[in-house]
Amino acid sequence: MTKVYDIINKIPHSNSIFLTVFLIVLYVFLRRILVNQVEKNEDLDQTEKILTNRKIKDYGKIILLMFIFFLWFAKLQTVFISLLAVAAAIVIALKEIIMCFTGGFLIRVNSYFKLSDRIEVDGIRGFVIEKRLTATKILEIGPEKYSQQTTGNIISIPNSIVLSKSVTNESYFQDFSIKSFLFVPHSQDRIEILEKLLLEAGQEVCSAYLNKAKDSISKYCKKEGIAIPSVEPRVKLVMTDSGDVKLLLKIPVDNKEISDIEQKLIKKYLIVNKEK
Repeated sequence: MTKVYDIINKIPHSNSIFLTVFLIVLYVFLRRILVNQVEKNEDLDQTEKILTNRKIKDYGKIILLMFIFFLWFAKLQTVFISLLAVAAAIVIALKEIIMCFTGGFLIRVNSYFKLSDRIEVDGIRGFVIEKRLTATKILEIGPEKYSQQTTGNIISIPNSIVLSKSVTNESYFQDFSIKSFLFVPHSQDRIEILEKLLLEAGQEVCSAYLNKAKDSISKYCKKEGIAIPSVEPRVKLVMTDSGDVKLLLKIPVDNKEISDIEQKLIKKYLIVNKEK
């Protein structure tokens, strides 16, 4: 008997195991007694006996599970804490990967942008040339803020960045968009003249597709239920910190010809700025 007792004691959680077995046996024994008592009760009809027996079984199982849970709670608590610690360590170690997958999932579900769209994220602008679940590749535009030229650099952006930074989609109106071009006058005394000449240059550049751009942007805005922006070319004066004034030209552009349009405007501006 001593040897058997020693062997039993070597089994992990032997006391809890035997108590669990005892509770199950006790549950079965008491349930049979109660069921037999119900069956012998002549005051109950057959339907009432069935319902009562079901209640005995259901409540009996609930009470049994509660006792077993409290019996094993301390031991399970240690296991749960260990599992939580392991899970936390995995999450910390794979934090960036998890965030990248989450960002990629949000990009796909919310359709933040698609291939060939012009986007800006955290000061980085460019054309989307590849979308993956963890990263997005773009062909850089810039690096100046108002530049429309591609640099030839391919930048890989981790998708986790969309969880903390806003994404600007410059191709929101699909085929056409409204772009800003900044010009610095050689002389502050000729601002009004240059403003007029620059507006004329902008109107000349976009005259070939202006009506088409208006129709395209108008249809898209109505479809999405948003206010239709002003599409007509316009020039705004921008005051710098030093007190100088710069000219900001806003015109609709064909997204496929943005860099060519920028060059045309620069050439026209250089001509009028030199001659007038």
